[in-house]
Order: sequence, then C-alpha cells, then structure tokens
Amino acid sequence: MNKALLCIFLISNLYPKSYEEILEVAINNNINLELIENQQASLLLNQKIDTRYSNPNLELEVANFSAEDRFGAKIALTQSILLPHIKEDKRAIAKTKIDVVKE
Repeated sequence: MNKALLCIFLISNLYPKSYEEILEVAINNNINLELIENQQASLLLNQKIDTRYSNPNLELEVANFSAEDRFGAKIALTQSILLPHIKEDKRAIAKTKIDVVKE
C-alpha cells in the first residue's frame, strides 16, 4: 500500500513543467524578494513617520513665593514645526534608501 502511494506521488510530480511555471515557483518561493518588499514597506513607513509633526507639548508651572504670600502660574503650549525644505529632504533620503534596497 505504501509503495503504491509513493509511486503515485512520484509519478504525479515527475511531469514536465514549462520554464514559465518553474520561474513562477522560484519567484514565489524566493525569501530575498520577500525581504526586499518588507524593507521597502518599512522604509516607506519610516518616511511617513519622519515627515509628521510631533505632538504638541503642554507645560504647566505653578510657583509659590512664600515670603510675599503670592503665587505665580504659567501655561505654555508649544508645537514644533518642520520646514518645507527639510520635509522634502527627508522624503528624498527615504526615496534614495528605497532605491538602494531595490538594487
């Protein structure tokens, strides 16, 4: 019984394949191509992260001047900005990194 199943399996896998079928199987099973695609996706995500604005900062400060029985308070909201030419430079760097990975 086992020999019969083995023979059927071998015969079914020994039929000739065309070059296109072999090439398609080789491309689909290539781990390096998957790695390159994952690196490209990672670099694209890093580009989006690098060109985003950071979260605003909220500062609250309260001081007690006990000698004069007064207190002071300060509230500040700050937002860092990314200048347009720096944003374009970061995009260009990310694009160059993706091109290097493709090669």
